[in-house]
Amino acid sequence: MNMRERMAHHYKGGEKTFINRHNFLKDKHLYAAEGYGRLILSPAEKRVAEKTKLTLTYCVGVKGLAEGNILRFYIIGFNPLSMFEDGSARQNLARIKMAVSNSAKIEMKINNSFQLREIILVVAGGQLYENDTIDLVIGEGNTLALSEVARPVVFFVEFRKSESDKIAKLIDRATLLVRPGPLKKIRLLADPIIDVRQPQDVKLNALDEFSNLQEDVCVEVEITPAKGVQMKCMPALLPGDGGARQFNKAFNISIPGTYRLAGKDRISGIEIISPPIKAVENKPKYQLYFGDLHAHDCFSPGLASPMEYYQNAMKAGYHFTALPIQTHGRNLDHDRWILSNFVAEEYYQTGVFVTFPSFEWQQYAFGHKNVYYLNPDQPYLCPYDKRYDMPDKLFTALRNSDALVIPHHPGYKLDCHVPGTDWNYVDEKLQPVMEICSCHGSSEKCDSERPLNNPGAGGYFQDVLAKGIHMGVIGGSDSHSGWPVNSPREPRQYPGGMTCIYAAELTRLGVFEALRNRRCYGTTGARIILEFQINGHEMGEIIRGQDERRISVKVAGTDKLGKVEIIKNNSLYCAKSSREYRLEFEINDNSDSGRDKDFYYVKVIQADGEMAWSSPIWCCAGLDRRSSLGKGCHSRTGMDPNNGKAS
Repeated sequence: MNMRERMAHHYKGGEKTFINRHNFLKDKHLYAAEGYGRLILSPAEKRVAEKTKLTLTYCVGVKGLAEGNILRFYIIGFNPLSMFEDGSARQNLARIKMAVSNSAKIEMKINNSFQLREIILVVAGGQLYENDTIDLVIGEGNTLALSEVARPVVFFVEFRKSESDKIAKLIDRATLLVRPGPLKKIRLLADPIIDVRQPQDVKLNALDEFSNLQEDVCVEVEITPAKGVQMKCMPALLPGDGGARQFNKAFNISIPGTYRLAGKDRISGIEIISPPIKAVENKPKYQLYFGDLHAHDCFSPGLASPMEYYQNAMKAGYHFTALPIQTHGRNLDHDRWILSNFVAEEYYQTGVFVTFPSFEWQQYAFGHKNVYYLNPDQPYLCPYDKRYDMPDKLFTALRNSDALVIPHHPGYKLDCHVPGTDWNYVDEKLQPVMEICSCHGSSEKCDSERPLNNPGAGGYFQDVLAKGIHMGVIGGSDSHSGWPVNSPREPRQYPGGMTCIYAAELTRLGVFEALRNRRCYGTTGARIILEFQINGHEMGEIIRGQDERRISVKVAGTDKLGKVEIIKNNSLYCAKSSREYRLEFEINDNSDSGRDKDFYYVKVIQADGEMAWSSPIWCCAGLDRRSSLGKGCHSRTGMDPNNGKAS
């Protein structure tokens, strides 16, 4: 069976515990229970975030239902509906009522978990005959709150003869089509740093209130004339474009500077303004790229296939991404690992869009870490295998390959469902950065602006720096919705986060080199341009200390900049306020802290609440050999150093 056939087999039920796709088991011959009944769902279509009720009607087939027979109704994977509840419901959650068309006695049991919602019905007395019905009303009084994610919700029903019957027969499925809301936002995107006078591409997205693509609209963007900006075409969308389209060589800028393309849609009148675009005369050594290295697809408890996720990421204008497979402590089915890597290879385009083979090492006693490989021909390392069940064992195993390890939500408590990070285990080369923000909140410090809901002690970014560990930062979403970063939102405490890197090239090797040298920063999802240097050295570097340190900060925001702070040795050293979108300043620090090594990082808090954090710069009295970590990054696993693709 070739790779594409294996992928097709996977989506037709070979690994149904992890698949939540609209076309799951679409082929009729895969249903092995004809004659048992059929499933009807009413209504069949709704909009996102609506309050509603659903009626699942099971019509009994010619074979009937006898005493002891069992029906199981379920949704696979991460559930886009609110929790099923059974009568002693908490407020604002859906209750389920059952009605049976005859006098048979039916017992109902409801199971709730992160990955599965199911209703189990057992015929406890009597029997049901052809055309009898069982109605399950979910959300009586319109109490069922639909997700903000526009995605089909597929209900399945299975049959078993009795508790002792190990073979479940799939009977039928019913689909609720969840459509986007009305057009509310139009997103116009270009690369953040461009060459003057060179034609540039733009991406156009039509979105609802929750950032779902609005696929059936017409949009005509009229850009407000600005000095130095020449538009070559009018970006527009038609219903057949699916809410997103790229326009090649759409504009150019002839005067160096920082710009935001502004305008409005001729049809809806919606105002449009792009994230900042910096036009430069000479091509910089490093280009700025945006992405998300922490999201989940249907190989984990997520909603989308990897193909759909990668397509969404490209439509939204991201340059790189990853889908670490999440197993919650189980060993990984080998086919899933092979298939996940296969799709990542299919979507990897040097210079355009970068993907990574990756998995999530979920060891609750030591914290969750994502592992990324350059080469797809690398193994999955199970966190409950005795060879890899501690961070030092994991690091030892990964030193034989080109890999990176990035801990996430490190500020949480350890040894719980969503654990923090045990910083007694450190390898700065393998683990050069941490995730400072995600949908869980901020792990900068214990009194962060976006606090974690289950904070621990000792695992925050500032705690790590205080230990003398050289650690950079990124942002990540931990999204399960099928979209990267923070769109559309999920039922989480906060929107997600984004990783921003300064890389010499858009390849796997280029992204790895930037991360290894901590030439990166994290945001809460906004495409903020942040530049930070000390005496000409980039963020992430460890430099020889000097009597005077010239600190340079440049910020271009997506909204008015409320506050830009320089943090020195975990204390506020300098703060600048601004009511503009841009802020540039330099400051000299010649104060003596009395330490052998000082560290600085920059924190941005926009007027709209969006935030950014730079990786630190360390200034020490003598040259630290670790300052060159990653400088000689090269392949040891059959990689072409020119493009990072497998040779």
